[in-house]
Amino acid sequence: MHVPDVSVVVIVYNDAERLPAAVQSVLDQTLHGVEVVIVDDCSKDGSYAVAQQLETAHPGRVRAFRLAENSGGCGAPRNHGIQQATGTYVMFLDSDDVLERNACRNMLDAAERTGSDLVSGMCVRVHLDSRSGKTTEWYPWIYARTRTLESITEYPDLLVFDTLSTNKCYRRAFLLEQGLEFPVGIHYEDLLFSAQAYIAARRITLVPNHVYYWNVIEKASAKSISNRRHEIENFVHRMEIHRRVDELLAAKGHTEIKSAKDIKFLKHDLVLHLR
Repeated sequence: MHVPDVSVVVIVYNDAERLPAAVQSVLDQTLHGVEVVIVDDCSKDGSYAVAQQLETAHPGRVRAFRLAENSGGCGAPRNHGIQQATGTYVMFLDSDDVLERNACRNMLDAAERTGSDLVSGMCVRVHLDSRSGKTTEWYPWIYARTRTLESITEYPDLLVFDTLSTNKCYRRAFLLEQGLEFPVGIHYEDLLFSAQAYIAARRITLVPNHVYYWNVIEKASAKSISNRRHEIENFVHRMEIHRRVDELLAAKGHTEIKSAKDIKFLKHDLVLHLR
């Protein structure tokens, strides 16, 4: 049986309209050894039917799964995707976003060249409701050049600022060996998962390439998690995730990284909610 180079886990919930574009961005990758693992979080619309149609249209390249009940977040479907993936490496994609065409190839090349457990590239926020087609690179100074780290302690800013899980490529054996999973039942799961992965990785490589297009609609009728900061429950979830990251850093003796993370929290995360 042929083992794919990369499994891209595409999670979806009530997003039947945009799911095909996300999947197509994976099928259009310049790296051919890529499989799509769609995990539907028990949608109420036709998302799973669309996923099944995509599976039928692309046999051997697309597989569709559905959770028995809605989990209310990104953690459970991504965890299911990790278990179902058969590729040597795993990436994550949300149904409303797309991958840059060379993303899988660029990150696979870096991983194979360096033996890294984790490769991270640049995310670009695409403001869809901007007339000028505005785009914003996500912490571009982190990705100014290619660099390989033997430990996150060599570059703490990576853990402090780039808390996304979606602009990264993970060696699947590394995720399984370390027992890395997203927390379930809580928002901002990326913050904890990324911190765990950064700390556990034996080697990390950063590449200066655009890899992930994060589509943002500020005036959307159904607000995303990051655009519901005024809700007290949203703030409670963020505080709890930060507490869990604090416990992780303390357990590993990373006091300097914790101090840098706390400063960023006070200057950025907390201010977003207070506003």
